[in-house]
Amino acid sequence: MTENNEIKTIIPDWLHIQIKDWNELKGLGKGNIKQLIKYQNNSIDTIKKTIEELNEYAGILKGKSGKDIAEEAKKYENPIFSPEDLTIRADEGIKSPEPIKDEDKKRQKGETTFNKCGWCKYAGTGLHRYNYMIKGECRLLYLAGQEETDRGITTDCSLKKMSGENIENIVNTYNSKIEDLEREIEKRQSLIERLETISQTTEEKPYLPQLRPMNLFREGSEVIVYLGDIDDVEVIVDEQFIEGKIVSNEEWFVLFESDERWHKGDYQEGRGGLSGLLRPDILSKKEFEYLTQNPDFLDLWLKQIPNEEHYEGFKQAIRKATEK
Repeated sequence: MTENNEIKTIIPDWLHIQIKDWNELKGLGKGNIKQLIKYQNNSIDTIKKTIEELNEYAGILKGKSGKDIAEEAKKYENPIFSPEDLTIRADEGIKSPEPIKDEDKKRQKGETTFNKCGWCKYAGTGLHRYNYMIKGECRLLYLAGQEETDRGITTDCSLKKMSGENIENIVNTYNSKIEDLEREIEKRQSLIERLETISQTTEEKPYLPQLRPMNLFREGSEVIVYLGDIDDVEVIVDEQFIEGKIVSNEEWFVLFESDERWHKGDYQEGRGGLSGLLRPDILSKKEFEYLTQNPDFLDLWLKQIPNEEHYEGFKQAIRKATEK
């Protein structure tokens, strides 16, 4: 695997972190690397669950034909719907039919397995209500690469119509995917070992906003907050940054207050505010001091913040703070 592919595996696209090589990754510091290790372990856990699912489904379908599936389906309900039994909720933008009768609405998932997709045990992701799938995929077929997403409460099971050869091909696809996923786990475990080694030889540095742990801002923690982007209250101080303390950490949001009044609002008598956990413009006091005293790391840190007009004032202000 090339260095570029290794970095892409370590840092998924959704994190929006721009790191070009292992040396730059090491420069992120111990805390950020530990968070990336955590994401890798989470990915491995997800892969293992998929392997378990594939093994389960391979066991269910191995040696079966459509006739065998049809025989198994006799254990479950096979409701027949007339037009009067169905409705289309066009007002909600839903074009697939849904049941009208209470007995259909109350039917439990799994009760129409291998007959109708809506309440089938293997109904996958899609649009759901109550215990039924309005529109979505068959998990058994999806994992075999057959990505049909128009299945619903009136859709008949496709497996009952398949030949033994077709179902054998599905099982073979499962087994091939299992082998690929096991190799993927090995690859990620190797990367984790390398990350662990690197983390032992680098210092603690401020977290990138998108890698912050949920407990970074604890009650009573000292923080520095940028005031330039606050537009829901009228700011009455000239300073661009204020010192404060965390009052409460509500998962993705934090409440803070300063010793002096800084806005005309009512919250905490004009001393309090709300910010998002992942927003770059709220920092622990220790992080702020590190960033303003280490301009090279600040450059790398700021590179990870979206190029949005909303953050330009903060970027300029914290760069200017390094000059003091």
